[in-house]
Amino acid sequence: MTDLDKSKRFYEGLFGWNLKPWGDGSYLTQSAKEGPSIGLWKVSRVTPGESPVVYFDTDHIESYIARATQFGGTVVQDKDVVADMGYYALIKDPDGNLFGLYQDK
Repeated sequence: MTDLDKSKRFYEGLFGWNLKPWGDGSYLTQSAKEGPSIGLWKVSRVTPGESPVVYFDTDHIESYIARATQFGGTVVQDKDVVADMGYYALIKDPDGNLFGLYQDK
């Protein structure tokens, strides 16, 4: 993330996270009692395609797609079917980081 404040607003707005500064201020964390903990690290630049695509499980993919755009994200791949399993979408956050959303059928 090149702009932690912008990234913080985006991810807190989208997922309801409560990101807190850690260390020297170049890192934000979201610690969860259940499920994964999240960390956002400040970098000087983001190079598309140089990181894995992480998918976040959702209960209603359309509402997350709408919130992502509301908070400054861009839809790269709108909701689409994954065989008989469910649905996915690809989103870029305001910094250009690509991530996925997933919903079981």
